[in-house]
Amino acid sequence: PAHAWWEPPHAFASCMIADRSQTVNVTCLSEGYPSPVFHLQIKNTDEHDQWFSLPSTAELLEDSITFQRWQFQLRLINNTSLFLRCFASNNQTNATIDEGFLVEISHPVTVLINNTSTINIAFGDTITIMCHADGYPIPNVHLECSKDGEIWHSLQLTSVSNVTSNFTNRVIYQLNIRVPGTTYYRCLAQNRYDELAYSDILHINVQ
Repeated sequence: PAHAWWEPPHAFASCMIADRSQTVNVTCLSEGYPSPVFHLQIKNTDEHDQWFSLPSTAELLEDSITFQRWQFQLRLINNTSLFLRCFASNNQTNATIDEGFLVEISHPVTVLINNTSTINIAFGDTITIMCHADGYPIPNVHLECSKDGEIWHSLQLTSVSNVTSNFTNRVIYQLNIRVPGTTYYRCLAQNRYDELAYSDILHINVQ
């Protein structure tokens, strides 16, 4: 019977990560005799999780009597993640079906802070700082502060609002300022693939 499975780009990979509109190489392995017909398939979640073969041509990289290595080139046009699987058939019974693998479509991480660069307040005032981060996977957001603009410290704050959507994480903090002089603030956004982005710097002057 035919058997097909995905060959990850490295030994510990559980999924693929790629940018939208990027062309990626998908490597599949197959075995069976007679030599199977091979397809790269996509799961259509709108059609009750049915699998459909993609109209892509595989390049045969390695061939033996019972083992083959194939490579597909796939151009990604989805905005979100998709499931693929390697599928082989040689009309024998009891073929082993691959469970499939996830392709994460990433979007660059960006983050913005309040729409002004300087805020003047009185000692003890409470201010609102909003961090607006975009990206996929959706990034986490942190607020950092500095007294000299060079050494930064992450603030352990509880947000008063945290709204997420497909590609956005908008976090609002409220701070009671009791430090005289100028303090610098910036937003940091980071997704689970360790892609980092920093906002512009917000200057808060306590008068």
